[in-house]
Amino acid sequence: MHNATFLRGWGCVVPGATWKAIYEVAAEQHGLFSTDDGRRIGVPGAYLRQMVARGTLDRVARGIYGVPEVHGGHARPFRLAVMWAGDGSVLEADAVLSLLGLADANPRVLRVVSPRPVRRQDPPVPMQVRVAAVAPADVTMYLQVPCLRVGVALREALDRGLVMPSRIRDAVGVAEADGMLRPGEAEALNEHLDEGREVEYG
Repeated sequence: MHNATFLRGWGCVVPGATWKAIYEVAAEQHGLFSTDDGRRIGVPGAYLRQMVARGTLDRVARGIYGVPEVHGGHARPFRLAVMWAGDGSVLEADAVLSLLGLADANPRVLRVVSPRPVRRQDPPVPMQVRVAAVAPADVTMYLQVPCLRVGVALREALDRGLVMPSRIRDAVGVAEADGMLRPGEAEALNEHLDEGREVEYG
């Protein structure tokens, strides 16, 4: 077939340009592809559903699909949580720290902040969505996942009592050494810890 790709193991043919576009987006998102992604690159949702029926894609959550050929790895659930919450959503607080292996953070739920309410009720991973505006300067990408910056996440985790202060202090040192904090941010965080204004852990 002209300009098409045969997907071995699934016994179906997908137009080469379409499959290539889907694959390239998913490769940047830990193997995940959404209907929103499809709209951006001109792939209709009906076509994605057909690919699920053929076994070419996996349905991961409503409007979110997995590309079996792309290994998601450790960061996939974090990316999935953000995608499920919708455009403009980012990881926050201890979820950011857990993604990056800081402060021994191991949250029971992945915390996400979204600019608008999330109306669906079927999260694909244990997660909690908080509705709030986020300053663009406080948003970045870690491991291909939209996140609040580490300095902001550390302060949040401390002030909300989500991570022990001693672990926050250790994480500040690691983050500073790895160049993940802005100038003066480590000093400000350590001063905040010294002042003891953090809420009680747990």
